[in-house]
Order: sequence, then structure tokens, then C-alpha cells
Amino acid sequence: SLPSWRPLWVPFDIKTSLSWQALDVADDALRDGKAAKRAIKVLESLKNHTFFLAVGFYKPHLPLEAPRKYFELYDTADFTLPASPVPPEDAPARALNNWSAIRAYADLPSGNEPLSDEQTLALIRAYAAATSYTDAQIGRVLAQLDALGLTENTVIVFCSDHGHHLGEQGMWGKQTLFESSLRVPLIVSVPGSSRAETDALVELVDIFPTLSDVCELPSPLRSEGTSLQPVLENPRLPWKTAAFSQFASGRSIRTARYRYTEWGNNGNRGKELYDSQTDPHETRNIVNLPENAALVAHLSERLKAGWQRAVPGMQEHVPVPQTQPADVNNDGVVNIQDLVRVANKFGESGGTAIPEDVNNDGVVDIRDLVRVANHFGN
Repeated sequence: SLPSWRPLWVPFDIKTSLSWQALDVADDALRDGKAAKRAIKVLESLKNHTFFLAVGFYKPHLPLEAPRKYFELYDTADFTLPASPVPPEDAPARALNNWSAIRAYADLPSGNEPLSDEQTLALIRAYAAATSYTDAQIGRVLAQLDALGLTENTVIVFCSDHGHHLGEQGMWGKQTLFESSLRVPLIVSVPGSSRAETDALVELVDIFPTLSDVCELPSPLRSEGTSLQPVLENPRLPWKTAAFSQFASGRSIRTARYRYTEWGNNGNRGKELYDSQTDPHETRNIVNLPENAALVAHLSERLKAGWQRAVPGMQEHVPVPQTQPADVNNDGVVNIQDLVRVANKFGESGGTAIPEDVNNDGVVDIRDLVRVANHFGN
């Protein structure tokens, strides 16, 4: 166990600061470079231990500052203006914001004045540069895993805590219940797994139980998340039927096709419905169309029912036929007899594989007992 650490925060006056800058500095002069350098050092000290390491990077939060070389990767001509640069038609006022926290920067307009096209493209370019800077720092950490020979025995998860408007719906930043603010990247790398993509609906609350599952640790009993291990094994597996989000008084449900949002008590401050199939940029709120009345009632009921009604049902889980190593005595079920078999061989090691070495690491130990316990009843 090591103490937590973060780079020194240097206060700045947002009212006199620029929203973006290309800096003539080395990577390690900035906060995320320092974080990567620290993570590399920590991995060296942990290389002979079982570990969990969370490494947080700050960019592309504003101000969008990065070494100049990352800005030189892009030109404003590489980018296009947002497909939906104005608020959605018929969207309730509560769904919108004036991105006042971002407007406070010295080079951005105040009040309700929109950004010019030139300012918009400059900010999008700066966002890409800051993202590439962070990408390079992540690459340094992954390279250290390679150098230490840990990559093939380490589960890696990459994610973000929220999305970011880059002019979509006429807004900048987060703090909305639109797709641009809510959707996040998610990459999971498990040793031995093959590369694949999935359209399954997943949520950040799923990460904790997923890590517990793939690392063969006891799963948290009170978690609202669902382990993604079945999806990692079969990316086309039918999965959650909805994902849920909340901001301030707004609550939102996202299905494979629709996003439905209620603001206030039972939607008394506004409701929204967007069809991602016909309107992927969320340009028109169709909640009040008469033909959608039954759909709105259905989605409202599902929103109130919550996440418990959206988890994958057992009947939807199509297991991939495979050998069950936790069934030590091979009688078709993992039970107390398998635990006893492992306990009786505790401490045995050697080059010859034995069924009691459930995780096949060359020694019968507590990890094998835990693995059997985690599959009890299978």
C-alpha cells in the first residue's frame, strides 16, 4: 500500500487566463506529465506485488494547455464545425446552460454571445492537442508495464468521468444530459482476451464489479453495476437494456435507440425525447409529438423503475461453452467437494499440472480457493 499522490496544484486567475495555449515546455513540466512520471516510478516499486493502481489525468479539462508539439499535430482546417450548433428545437430551458464557467476565460465572450466560427475551430483544435498530450502520457505508463514484463498479467481499464460539449447544442463543457456530455470512452484489456468492439450498453458503475470478476476477487454485494466479463468474452451478447444518468434535477434513460429525460418532479420542469436512429445529433425534442405518447409513457415508467429493471436477465446470457477449471473433481458442479480437494493439496507446487491448481500458476494457494468459492454453484 502506497500513499496517494497528486501533482501540486498551481492556482490561476481564470478571468485573466486564456482558454488555450501552446506552450514551449517539456511534457513533464505540466501536471499530466508529472502524473505519468510518478506512475512509472510507482510501478517499478510494485512490480513484484499484486497491485491496484489508479492513474488520473487532468487534460483535456480547460484551460486547454499542452506542449506546442501536440498543437503542431493539427490544423484548424482538419476540423469541422459542430453538426448541431444551436439548442435542440423544443428543448426545455432547464436542459440548457450558458457554460458560464468557460465564458469566464479572458479570451471568450461573456453574456450570451456565441463563439465565432474561428474561436470554435481554435478550441476544437486545442481540445485535440490536449487529448493527444494525455494520450502520450498514457502511452508512457503502458510502455513501463511492457518494460517490466507486467502487461500480460495486468488488467487495464481506460475511461473518462464525463463527456464534453464542443459547441454541440450551442454549448461547451459538461453538466448537461445530452449525449455529448454523458457518453465516455471505455477500453478494457484483459490478458488473454482478443480485440473486439461491442455495442452493448454499459455504465461506469460496471467497472468495479468487472475488475472484481476478472481478477477473481469477491464481487461487491451492494454494487449497482454489472460485471462486463460476459461481454468481454462475447461482445455480441444481449446485455443491459438501458443506461441511467442524473444531473441536478434531471434524470435520463438511454436505450439502444432513445434518450428520454425528465427534469424536476415527474418531469414538471420539462421532458425530452431524442431518437438516435433518425436524429443522432439530438437536434429536435420529439417528446410532445402525439404519435410518441405511448413511447414516452413507456420510457417514463422504465426511468422510474430504475437500473434494476435494465440489468441483463439470466435468460439473455448465452454462455460460451468452455471447461470450468473450478470444478476440480469434474462432476459437473462447483461445490464443497472442490474446496476440500483444493484445501487438501494446499501448498503443493511443481511443474506437473494438477487440477487443484485452479488458476494454473504452478502452486495451490489461497487464490485457487477464492476462485472455487467465486464459482460456487456453477
